[in-house]
Amino acid sequence: MKRLGLCVMAVAVGGFGQSGALPSTPNAADSKEILRRAPLAYYSLKREGLIDFRCQITPDWDSFYKSVKTDAVGREQLLPILKTMRFQVAVGPDGAATVSHQSDAAPPSEAVADRIRRSTDGMEQVMTGFFQTWSQFMINSLFPDPDGKYQLQDFGDKFVLTLHEGKTDVVESMSRDLVIDTVKATAPELEGTVNPTFAQNKKGLVLSGYVGNTKATSTGNSQHISNQD
Repeated sequence: MKRLGLCVMAVAVGGFGQSGALPSTPNAADSKEILRRAPLAYYSLKREGLIDFRCQITPDWDSFYKSVKTDAVGREQLLPILKTMRFQVAVGPDGAATVSHQSDAAPPSEAVADRIRRSTDGMEQVMTGFFQTWSQFMINSLFPDPDGKYQLQDFGDKFVLTLHEGKTDVVESMSRDLVIDTVKATAPELEGTVNPTFAQNKKGLVLSGYVGNTKATSTGNSQHISNQD
């Protein structure tokens, strides 16, 4: 299993056992069978033969700037240029996304040009982060090799999967129907949570949205992300 990094990492198994029942550990054969079936419950672009895809994205800059305080220069000079920006995204077969942008409008000053660079850099980071999370569910798999190293616990109403990847600890909670409801992980520089939602497709579960919360361990800066269908 290859991961791109969920963009949201967090810790701990505590709190998954909502019913208060003590967890049990399925035997090795049962654990392998569960993890063999789990990826097949999800729609996979890779399994469907995806080579790559490209698209254009138009940010809603008006909504963005309504949520932050901006001055007259931002409203009258910066925003009109940002609205001309054309963002292109290319996603490869392993889910890695490349984001680029271009515009035909020239900034009226170096000060405005600097603000444009910072705005577009921030938007590209948002887009890259989205596709990193999206690709984990739609192209790659959040489940380890059934023959690999992991711990699978049965809490009665759900399964909890714990695994370690380098310096990152990942904990996934899923229903007995193998539908993931929470992904938590912790890394030295970042911790957080993703709560995905899915729509049922005839070929498996399709990611329809997610809510994520991240916190940088060094600075304490946090971010809330909501991508809902």
